Amino acid sequence: MTYRSQLFTSLQNGQKRQKDWVAVRVNKNCLALLRLLQNQGFIGGFTPRTPTNESKSKIRQNQLSIVWVALKYKHKQPAITQIQQISTSGRQVYVTLKYLAQLPSYPCWILSTSQGLITHEQALRAGLGGELLCQIQ
Repeated sequence: MTYRSQLFTSLQNGQKRQKDWVAVRVNKNCLALLRLLQNQGFIGGFTPRTPTNESKSKIRQNQLSIVWVALKYKHKQPAITQIQQISTSGRQVYVTLKYLAQLPSYPCWILSTSQGLITHEQALRAGLGGELLCQIQ
């Protein structure tokens, strides 16, 4: 299981259980995804967890980190109702600008491009295609 799929599973399970915070193990790419989710209003925020002595060396090497993610709710309903991972480690799905124009504006589609992780609306404005990572409702 990749860090991205673990992140998605932790977010969904935390919101199903009406948790305020979940602790997730992330890498550099997942931190960029969390920043994007926060900017889009799907999570309340995230903060690094205080590392133990044994994990400090791994964090210094940028291999992994543990962060607390604040889950967001609207009228007691989770802000994230569904996350569907499209690209996996065994099957990457790449889309062109022409294909992006055909996607509906809702749900939110996340892409990995040469300019980093962006939503499909940002990709349309920038004229970029890329790897389609997930769909978030």
